[in-house]
Amino acid sequence: MGSAKSSLENIAHTLAYELGSSPHSVRVNCVSAGPISTLASRGIVNLGDMKKDVEERSMLRRNVTGEEVGNVVAFLAGEESGGVTGQTIFVDGGYGVMGGPSS
Repeated sequence: MGSAKSSLENIAHTLAYELGSSPHSVRVNCVSAGPISTLASRGIVNLGDMKKDVEERSMLRRNVTGEEVGNVVAFLAGEESGGVTGQTIFVDGGYGVMGGPSS
């Protein structure tokens, strides 16, 4: 999954650069969320183990919710984030800062 996320971040950076100026003036950002239980995520092997690792090792010592991720997306879509583009916002309770998976 790491290489796919990396590719998406690079695409977002390129799009932010190419579409940021006139006539487009489009902001492009990524949101990188921690593991969330959804219908789509049920197909991910070892999702339960991933969530347990996040609970044990993230700064917040818990998993994030879909609502928390949605709140960040809403912020990025609004005028309050008008100066933010080309960024990856991590909504993972500080898990990524701690070095990711332990195994």
